[in-house]
Amino acid sequence: MRLFDRTNLPLPITPIQILWLNLATDGFPALALGVDPPSRGVMERPPREPGKKMMDRGMISFVLVAGFVAFLASSFMFLWSLNTYIGHIPGLTGPMVNWDIEPYVTNLRHARTAVFASVVTFELIFVWNCRDEYHPIWRTEIRHSTALFAAVAVSIILTLMTIYAPFMQPLFDTMPLEPMAWVLIILTSLPALLIPPHILFGHKDELLPEE
Repeated sequence: MRLFDRTNLPLPITPIQILWLNLATDGFPALALGVDPPSRGVMERPPREPGKKMMDRGMISFVLVAGFVAFLASSFMFLWSLNTYIGHIPGLTGPMVNWDIEPYVTNLRHARTAVFASVVTFELIFVWNCRDEYHPIWRTEIRHSTALFAAVAVSIILTLMTIYAPFMQPLFDTMPLEPMAWVLIILTSLPALLIPPHILFGHKDELLPEE
């Protein structure tokens, strides 16, 4: 957030949107991960070392890399949106504007909605990479993750409601996004699947052979 403050840009996401992300959008997938089928080969691995911290170096690396990639994706959407709706990025590629008057109030709502949708999309894609720290997503079995599929579907529906349902738009300061914005949101969120958990957790030499 300091980055945007130093450039005199408004915050790219509002507190109520962050609260919704934590309670509604993140909540259902997190619960679903708790009942996800065990990863392949779990009984062939040695037990976790006694006293080993939950937030060890591997977990911290995984979180930091994912957070950085998500930051790049959401920042791109914010700056792209401002440039698209205003014609320049105030304070960076053009003059500053008054965010308290129209049309800049609406322009900012557009940009914040794009960031909100970007964060949600990234997280709902990234959650599939959180199922197994020993294997990349393309070497895991997802067919039986019915609870996670359902949770992601519910989160998508809730997110679309906050963006497109007229009675929810004033609550979350959102407005409808055009198709091009969704295309960019999805494209910039797909790298979430490429974050290698097995490498960041230090398990690159412990991959089990394909079944």
